[in-house]
Order: sequence, then structure tokens, then C-alpha cells
Amino acid sequence: MHDTIRSILEKYYLYKYRYSENNDPIQNIFIQNDKYLKISENNNFFWNFLDLLAIDYRVEDTEVYIIKNHSNYRELVEGSRILSINKSNNILYELISQKNFYDIVIEDKSMNRKNIRLKNPIIKEDQIINNIKLYGNDLVVKFHDLNDISYINDLFNKIDSVDLFVLDVRDNQGGSFTNAIRFLEYFIRKGHAITFLEGKNSEYKVTSKQNKKINFKNLVIIFNEFTISSAEVIIKSLITEFPNTVLIGEQTGGKDIVTNIFSCEEYFIKVPQFKYKFNNYLDKSPKIEPNFDFGNIKIKKKLKELGLISEKFD
Repeated sequence: MHDTIRSILEKYYLYKYRYSENNDPIQNIFIQNDKYLKISENNNFFWNFLDLLAIDYRVEDTEVYIIKNHSNYRELVEGSRILSINKSNNILYELISQKNFYDIVIEDKSMNRKNIRLKNPIIKEDQIINNIKLYGNDLVVKFHDLNDISYINDLFNKIDSVDLFVLDVRDNQGGSFTNAIRFLEYFIRKGHAITFLEGKNSEYKVTSKQNKKINFKNLVIIFNEFTISSAEVIIKSLITEFPNTVLIGEQTGGKDIVTNIFSCEEYFIKVPQFKYKFNNYLDKSPKIEPNFDFGNIKIKKKLKELGLISEKFD
């Protein structure tokens, strides 16, 4: 397993990879301190409970330190060291194990110890909702993820043009990069570049191959700080093709990499394999800034009719 992981990472991992003294595969993943390089026993679930609680942590050798705590669990004090999880000193292995509860022992900077019990904050599938609707001749698409877009084909294949296209990707954590491309192909002309992928030793141009294209007069995209990954690819690609797009919301999360999942015996590894680019000003920052330019009265009126903006934007 060690050699397989080493081979995968040396071939595909975007960045320089370092190894622990004992070449432990779990430890080797964690000590990179790359929040997008993950190892898991489940290929559908890579985020551990610290990730889900938005707790920034750093791994030094086998020790885990809490750097920043954005959660409601204030007992997890910044600067503390995690001594054990579920009575095990093998903290890294416990982090990738799914349990209903985690009994944690931490030690703060003053060497004071505290016992904490946390319920697993695992994300439930039934919280994910995707909606695509036509309001007259206005198309509204709301995506919470990109893991399944099969249901859009029947509707999109019946649409040739709309007046207003509203894309709502608030809280969209991305998902399948392939599905992001398939979605974009309905709006990007055949043969036009959707994005460029820069790997460790190669670069690829991703172009639209879809004959079917939906035309629109106006495009509005709504996003927030929890919009990341493939959802940002969609936004940047549409902005590149349609520079007059109206952007509403908050600065995005800024994940400008594409990950790939590899199987390695009893584990799965999610590896940052590509950076996506657009060869324009959008490459200067991984984050996307909104604008609140409502100079187009028609867009403002339509958005108000759909209940997507309020008077506060006047």
C-alpha cells in the first residue's frame, strides 16, 4: 500500500510531497497540511469532523494542533493539542474513522487538559436540494451540488432560448468536475474553451462538444462564501464567455483546483491533480468577487418578480 500511494502521489499530486520517517500512509497524507489532499475508508466521504466543524488544524509528525476554531464548540481552544480521540493516541487514524461520537482529550497552551465529547456533524444527503424551473421565459437553476445532473437533460433539451437565466449556486460545494463541464456545454458554443487544466506535467484545453445550446439575453449568477470548487469553474467559465454577467452575493471560497479519487487497497485518496485556468484576469485570484450593478432595469424588475432580490439592493 505504501508503494502504491507513493506512486500515485509522485505521478499526480500537484505539489511537492514529503514523507514521514516511518512512511506511514495515513501520516504521509496528513503531514502535507493540504486541506484538499484526503484519505478515507469511504470514497463518498472525505471530510473528517474537524473539517465539517470548520476547525483549521495543523499536523506536525503525529500531533494535531487546533489553529483556528470557527465552530460553536468553544472548548476546542485555538492553540490546543489533541492528545487522544476515543481513547486512542493514534489520532490520525481516528480522524478518518466515522463514529457517532468522538471523545476527545485536548491540552491547551498552559498544559491544562480537558475532556470533550462531540457528536459527529456528518452532512446528511437529504439536505441537498437542486431545483430547475421555468418562470414564463425565465430559467432559474439552483444547484447545491454537482454530483448528479442527469435530471436536467429532459428540460434543457426542450429549451432553445430564454430572456433571463438565473444561476443560484449559493452553498454549492462543487462535486463532479465532469458534470460541471456537461452543464456548461448547454451554454458555451461548440468548440469554445470552457477552461484549461494545468497538471504536474501537462496542460489540457477543455472545449464544449455539445451541439445543443441554450441562448439567453441576460445572465445573473448568485453565490456566497460557501460556493467553491466546480461551482466556481461554472461561474468563471460563464463570466469568460459572457462578460456582462451580473454577479450577486459574497466572495466565493476560492478553490481553484480539481481533485481526483484513487483507490488504494482499503483506502481511497482524493488528490489535487489540476489547477483550472482561463487565461484571463480571472486567474489573478481563485476567489470570485460579486458586483451589485443593477443598471439593467429589466434584470432588476425580473429578479424582484421572482423574489430573488429585495428592495435593499436599490
